[in-house]
Amino acid sequence: MAEDSEITAWHEAGHAMMAILQGGHLERVTLEPPFDDGPARYGDTVTRWSGMSAAELAMAEIHVSLAGPVVEMIYTGDRVSIASVPEWQADWQRATSNATAGSRDAAAADKLLRQSVSAIFDLFEDRNQWAAVSAIADDLLAFETLEHEQVAETIAFWQRR
Repeated sequence: MAEDSEITAWHEAGHAMMAILQGGHLERVTLEPPFDDGPARYGDTVTRWSGMSAAELAMAEIHVSLAGPVVEMIYTGDRVSIASVPEWQADWQRATSNATAGSRDAAAADKLLRQSVSAIFDLFEDRNQWAAVSAIADDLLAFETLEHEQVAETIAFWQRR
């Protein structure tokens, strides 16, 4: 597999793992997204949410949106502003939209985004959490598409350690 596929696998593994940790149900995580009329994508994570308040859903969406870029930064060793990377614009816009909707002003939304990025970096500094996201990325590279149960089992395995 090409290096780009590896990076995409790590990125999508971050989204998928965070979606499950936030209480979502993965419809799929894939390295073979449908090529529809939207922007070109190299990976896709589709999550279904239920039983959450609007505020809880907004926070979950913020964390899921930012987890892909954060995992990719950790994997590549390049720490940059998420807003500055063209490939991450959809993630950044989704996170910003959710943060703005629930904040009293732009400064509060910016603070929420910075705190969320920091919390996600902290989460993946845990050795078992990093092992789980690594195993999900490896499974994506091997199978190209995963379902909820596969990802949830991997996370549960590493959380029991």
